[in-house]
Amino acid sequence: MGSYSYYTNSTRILLPGLDVVIIFGAFRLASYQQAGNWVFKGNYPLLFAVFALLWWILSDRYANIYRTNPLLSYGERFMRLFGTCLLHAGIVLSAAMLLATSWLSSSYLLTVYGLILAGVVAGRFLLTFLRRTFYQVIGQSHNSFVIVGVSPSAQEFHSFLTSNNAADDQFRGFFTNDAVPTNLQPLVQGQVSALKEYCLKEQINDIYFALPLDQHELIEDLSRFADQHFISFRIIPDFQGTVRKDVNVYFYDHLPVLTIRQNPLGFPTNQVVKRLFDICFSGAVILMVFPLILPILALLIKLDSPGPVFFQQLRPGKRHQLFPCYKLRTMRADHGRAELQATAA
Repeated sequence: MGSYSYYTNSTRILLPGLDVVIIFGAFRLASYQQAGNWVFKGNYPLLFAVFALLWWILSDRYANIYRTNPLLSYGERFMRLFGTCLLHAGIVLSAAMLLATSWLSSSYLLTVYGLILAGVVAGRFLLTFLRRTFYQVIGQSHNSFVIVGVSPSAQEFHSFLTSNNAADDQFRGFFTNDAVPTNLQPLVQGQVSALKEYCLKEQINDIYFALPLDQHELIEDLSRFADQHFISFRIIPDFQGTVRKDVNVYFYDHLPVLTIRQNPLGFPTNQVVKRLFDICFSGAVILMVFPLILPILALLIKLDSPGPVFFQQLRPGKRHQLFPCYKLRTMRADHGRAELQATAA
């Protein structure tokens, strides 16, 4: 999903132009806040030009903040802007230290970056508000879409897109041949066979396919229909419906990797939590419980049969590496036959 984006000429011109205006305003306000006047001369015009050019390069090539992607939440958009600010500040401060610029103060730069971040975020929200208002006034939606299927992937996608819908896309309904949950029944427009007629009648822009991926003929048929009528056809992978098992999806960059076997310790956070639990719990047992019961257990073992209280056994651990495991002996060790396995007494 990460590569799906709208990248129009209008956003490529409008957003960078708006950012330049915001950066210029931030420079002027910072100058007024630092010096008490609106003077903008000396080295500051050159700094502004370099500053704005570097911002444009990083924003376009690194953070893609000029790509209006409706599948990004507002939080993700803000983090991209914030990351761009941090990277930009790191480059500017590094250059300032290398060039030993005494005229450029850290408080001035901090004020500039704060104003830019606030201005860019406010500008994005203002543009979104104006665009939605425009489409409401003219009485039409920017985009309309339907979803084929009511799988968990389809429901999750519907919830996400309707709650994080910066592009003001309009959801028209589900199409499915399967049983529909009660809460989704009012949103179902019909069976899959009625999809084509509905798309032509209602001028649908996007079809999202959220059925199992093994339905090749249906995918090819709907894809061909979409191509013939200039409708975007997109697939929401229903991995659980395809493999008929619960799956976890991990992303390496934009490449999805499916894992069917549950592995909670595959997450670094779970590894840290388990390690802390192991150390704290075992330490508490060794210090508080073990000194009380060890003498009793050792006496019982000695009375039961001759031999050591503990015995060592090799066990496979991480990556199948053997490690020595010490246990309290519960079996006899005086049979004299090393190859004999455990047997009933």
